[in-house]
Amino acid sequence: MTNKKLTIISIILILLFLSLSRYYSGVLMHGIKVEEGYFSSQGATLRYLAWIPEDTPVEGTAVLFHGYGGSSEMMSWIGVELARQGYVAVAFDSRGHGKSSSTVSYNVSTLLRDYYSVVGAVDRVTGEVVLAGHSMGGRAVQEVGSRINASRVIVIASSPLNTNSVEKKLLVLAMQDEIFTFSNIPINRLNGWEIYVSPTDDHLTILYNPAVVDKIVSWTVGKATYTYAWPRLIVTLLLSVLAVLLMIIVPLLFIGTDAASSREAKRAPRLSWEIIAVSALVAPLAFLFFNAFTGITRAPIGSFILGVFYSQALGILFLYRRQLSQIKPFIAKFSPAVLLSGIALAAYSYLMMHSALQPFLNVEPSIYRLVILLVLYVLFLPPVFVLEAFSPRGGTAKVFLARLASKAACFAVAWLVLKIAIGGGFAGYFLIIVFMSLVLLIPLDLLASVIASRKIEQANVVWLPILLSILLGSVTPVT
Repeated sequence: MTNKKLTIISIILILLFLSLSRYYSGVLMHGIKVEEGYFSSQGATLRYLAWIPEDTPVEGTAVLFHGYGGSSEMMSWIGVELARQGYVAVAFDSRGHGKSSSTVSYNVSTLLRDYYSVVGAVDRVTGEVVLAGHSMGGRAVQEVGSRINASRVIVIASSPLNTNSVEKKLLVLAMQDEIFTFSNIPINRLNGWEIYVSPTDDHLTILYNPAVVDKIVSWTVGKATYTYAWPRLIVTLLLSVLAVLLMIIVPLLFIGTDAASSREAKRAPRLSWEIIAVSALVAPLAFLFFNAFTGITRAPIGSFILGVFYSQALGILFLYRRQLSQIKPFIAKFSPAVLLSGIALAAYSYLMMHSALQPFLNVEPSIYRLVILLVLYVLFLPPVFVLEAFSPRGGTAKVFLARLASKAACFAVAWLVLKIAIGGGFAGYFLIIVFMSLVLLIPLDLLASVIASRKIEQANVVWLPILLSILLGSVTPVT
């Protein structure tokens, strides 16, 4: 069987499983109406998601607050199951997050105004009010809950406040939390709190853990309750994996199968300890770039990734300073066909990454972030160009390992420098970004490696900056 036939069969099987998984995902959402909308609040336009029970009498209202760098999608795993129990659950993108306008705000009066505005924007809001918040949102629900006489407050992966006067309070902690370390929270001195600790979760995974969702829902309704959190998570993860596989496999049908010639491979950089060592040595520069780019973009997550890319690019330029002459032939291979291929790859890869990531966090660009997306795109072009011009050649596996190893080394050391320089919870937040970035870059680097092994690595200079600017520009909070 030829490679092309095997590729076609693989694509057909993936599409079949995708269809079945999407159908089952729809079945699991039966009886729940999902509503997306926008509302105005104190000069800002904020976006919300609501999960409204259609077959169950409304018992109350649950307002969900996401954490720093999050979005409403991250709270959907709790919101859907609360809606299944008769609660109108609503989450909104905080200022400077997701698809909302404005910049990040911690002002209590602003939080209150946003709360009243989102409640007024959603129909069928009635009954008792339950507030649930993760991380930054955990502090927000305590501040708001004390002022609106909320029935219950659920604080997830955040520190409890002594000023919290709500009678029924649930504190959900993650034993592996990178920011709110378990040892720093005085559990024995907390009065009036019910405490639940997830032993295996970290600061982010706690939101998606079905056991945690079950606990939150059961505590809210006042009795042990079965949820569909486990089957929903399994189906969603399957959909995400299939979408990523499809992103990598489909281009094989259109970009040919000839790897780089032996002469090209001999002249080109190869995977070696020097690449990894230099990546680690230049990693501290990522911290300097991060500070500079944050001032330009106002996007801390995007700026951190940019810092890693730029420090890597400088390291590669130093390592191959005697081979700078190969930049000219690399540029000469750019053509209208390469440009069109890159644009097509950007559109296709975004559609697949959107399918894989959107259930977990928002990656849809907002009109309020167009300038940030354009700035990120322009800033990503130079380092991506350098990294592709001097990318190791050869089989897909070798190119992929070189890309991943150098980025992993650079990310890890950059975070270590950040921790030494700043320390505390802020460094823990960027440790989360390191993990998330590596997970994100694995499929992107694999696709880029496939393309590089087919002698059209110039297309990577087109599609990678576009995709990175859209994904990171959508995720990063705006300060």
